[in-house]
Amino acid sequence: MMKLESNNNRYLSIDIFRGFVIVLMIIINYIGSINGIPIWLKHAAEDVDTYTLADLVFPGFLFIAGMVIPVVLDSRKNLKISLPS
Repeated sequence: MMKLESNNNRYLSIDIFRGFVIVLMIIINYIGSINGIPIWLKHAAEDVDTYTLADLVFPGFLFIAGMVIPVVLDSRKNLKISLPS
């Protein structure tokens, strides 16, 4: 993974994917009321057994949350904290 050049050791790939998922969340929430868009961009109806773009947003969110957990735990493990006595 490519790290950003700064002091906080953030991964550029994780930030880009997180931003992509957030943009998809916003688009999916507002696109349902637009007429004339393809059916795969809308939420599926209750009585239809299908898979649409909206069904990819939540798994993408869970995937990125799972990717960040080891990174955060590793950064916390390497963090040296001295408590005042």
